[in-house]
Amino acid sequence: MSNADLWSNVATGAFTLGGALFGALGSWLAATRASETARKQAQQDRIHVRRDEAISESYARILALDDAYLSIVVQSGSNDKESKHKEIDQFLSDIRDGWLPHFRKNLPWIPELVANKMIRIVDVYQRSAMELRESLDEVSEAKLPEILADEHSRLEAMKEAEDFDWLRFDIRAALGIEEG
Repeated sequence: MSNADLWSNVATGAFTLGGALFGALGSWLAATRASETARKQAQQDRIHVRRDEAISESYARILALDDAYLSIVVQSGSNDKESKHKEIDQFLSDIRDGWLPHFRKNLPWIPELVANKMIRIVDVYQRSAMELRESLDEVSEAKLPEILADEHSRLEAMKEAEDFDWLRFDIRAALGIEEG
């Protein structure tokens, strides 16, 4: 074998080995990129699930607050001032110890538009309940039905002024649910 043939075989072998290494490197990079893409997609999926859960649960809790406050202001089984005070205190406790900690914990997952509207609505419920509690202190028990009827009317006006019904549409939009 001549020197030229030897160098030709060495060069061919080097190029073959280089090509194989380059191919292996390319395969490794493609697999790494695919793995990273799959990891990012899984992370995005978890973020969307977390966001959807946070929005849905916060809204469900607002609906529960709405039901609770409505049951306070509608003539129900307990129509004395002391019972109404207890119901209002429980309602305020539900906001303070239930909705608010849940909302704070989940705030990073809730879109700003929806979060701001939720805060405004719950704040109005809280202020209304505190005002109702104070007004009960100032009236006789005979006036209780009149005070509760007025508060029920105020509640409906508040819900309209705060776009309570539109919150549902904002939430559906944030969740990517189209109105049907």
